[in-house]
Amino acid sequence: TISELSKNPDMMEVITEAGGLEPVLYLARSDDKKVQRDILTALTTLSFLDRNKSPICMNGALPPIIDCIDESQNGTTASKLACSAIANLIEATDNMQTIFNHGCIPLLISALESESESVRRESAR
Repeated sequence: TISELSKNPDMMEVITEAGGLEPVLYLARSDDKKVQRDILTALTTLSFLDRNKSPICMNGALPPIIDCIDESQNGTTASKLACSAIANLIEATDNMQTIFNHGCIPLLISALESESESVRRESAR
């Protein structure tokens, strides 16, 4: 699957160059919460590439990522991935205001209190 392939750094480039970001963004905007969680791995790994940071943030993928921060609703893995994706996206300064406007900061602060070390680490990053 794209999520599994995207975990390989070389494949991140291949997926992006082949136009794979657009279908991932489409799936992220799905009304189906399970689909959103399933595509979260691909969004997180693809967000490591600088050229993907703004498109992910500006094309409707941010709200479903933010929704996954809540560990009590989504589990530790989804929360960690969501915090990691936000940390990656915020590295692009043009994304900072958008992330702030979506109310992400209180959620990240809340994630700092997670029982999971990996969630705390990613929310602090």
